[in-house]
Amino acid sequence: MKKRGGEGEKLSLGTRLFFGMGDIYGGGAFNIVNFYYAVFLTDIVRINPSYSALIFLISKIWDAVTDPFMGHLSDRTRSPWGRRRPYYLAGIPLILISFVMLWFPVNYDSEFSRFLYVLMAYMFFNTVVTLVMVPYQAMSAELTSDYEERTSLNSIRLVFSLVSSLLCALIPLFIINGFGTDVEGIRKGYIAMSFVFGLFFALPWIGTFLFTFEKPLPPRVHEKGWFKAMFEPLRIRVFRKFLALQLFTFIAFDIIVLIVGHYMKYWMKNYGAMGNLLGILIIFEVAAVPLFTRISHKRGKTTAYITGAAIWGVACLALFLIRPHTSLFVLYGVGVVVGIGLAGAIVTPYTMFGDVVDVGELAFRENRSGSFSGMLTFLRKTTTAIAQATVLALLGLVGYREPVQVLKDGVLVAVDQDQPDGVLLVIRLIVTFIPLILLSFGVMIARRYPLTKQVHGEIRRAIEGRTDGEGGVTEKEKELIDLLV
Repeated sequence: MKKRGGEGEKLSLGTRLFFGMGDIYGGGAFNIVNFYYAVFLTDIVRINPSYSALIFLISKIWDAVTDPFMGHLSDRTRSPWGRRRPYYLAGIPLILISFVMLWFPVNYDSEFSRFLYVLMAYMFFNTVVTLVMVPYQAMSAELTSDYEERTSLNSIRLVFSLVSSLLCALIPLFIINGFGTDVEGIRKGYIAMSFVFGLFFALPWIGTFLFTFEKPLPPRVHEKGWFKAMFEPLRIRVFRKFLALQLFTFIAFDIIVLIVGHYMKYWMKNYGAMGNLLGILIIFEVAAVPLFTRISHKRGKTTAYITGAAIWGVACLALFLIRPHTSLFVLYGVGVVVGIGLAGAIVTPYTMFGDVVDVGELAFRENRSGSFSGMLTFLRKTTTAIAQATVLALLGLVGYREPVQVLKDGVLVAVDQDQPDGVLLVIRLIVTFIPLILLSFGVMIARRYPLTKQVHGEIRRAIEGRTDGEGGVTEKEKELIDLLV
């Protein structure tokens, strides 16, 4: 019989694969949005960057309610399918509907009407992501409590996420451009792309629902209002450190992917090469995952993170030095280095989440992974939205020029305008120095991060040594709580 609930616990390959398939949606959907949505808003739907900034900001304020509420709700859910899996089933049709709505290129005469539609669609999309991904993130901490098994589980999950990211970087423009370069052809291309990828994101959840199984439901958590439960994870000191490390890292990543389209289109003047650049980046990110998984096993997760962040930071400096006449092979080489760095800096924080949830179980004497997941998702989306909104608003302030639509041979086409020097400089500064600053903060936190493999093993032994949920606190538990809580 397989040992469950402690060190030495092993998951079957099927469980790892079908659970990992769920992150095809989490990694891919966000990458399409991150890589292409800002350009879609400013150049296709023709919304001023300042309005675009409001769309990102308001939708994330909405997430401030839905994410932690969803985490608390999934903790309390009791069903024949468990706490988390019912939401996977409910999400299957909603994922397709929300993704098609998100990319529908409305062409109302009024810019304000276009703004309202996109805002509604983006809020709906984020709500569906919350419905599915918050329980999914919570379940990642519950399938196994073994330190190395969690690393392996989340590494497989991230491979699915990264392969999905690769497809989402390479294929969208092929689909969109396949319908023609005139305005109507581009509109049809975006609609077709949204259907293709909506199905791609929705269908894997059938397997995740059918072939992953939750452990027996724990006793019902103590009755608390969801608002109080939402903030309770912040009482855990090591969770606050983990949040800061992850937020600095993912804000850096999300800002780069938001602006890279404008960097390629207006600085490098080669938007068509963006798919190749992203593809190369993600291929090497996937290829480097086993390397950083091995570093995590041998030297610790924080060492893997610091190594990846340092590699990524060097590549950011190179992006500032590249000029429009620079060979694309040099740019692709930088993409290789960025991809390797991301494998350490982005993948490693995913593998650390379950360990932090165990600290919460030690402190609260019950598993509240849903609340931890909700707070993590809420803060990531909120801080990223503020950062992305600031970037888009800055582009508007320095004089970003939207494409103009003109008739050419009887066909309505969009014509890009040259951007002022101030806009180009801001784009280059954003791509280079904001990530460098944020990653530096992440590295400083990682160097002082106290939750090592040895400490985690002591936490699991303390939790599993309890005879019931209300027993007294042992000296070892007090020592661990003083260190981490």
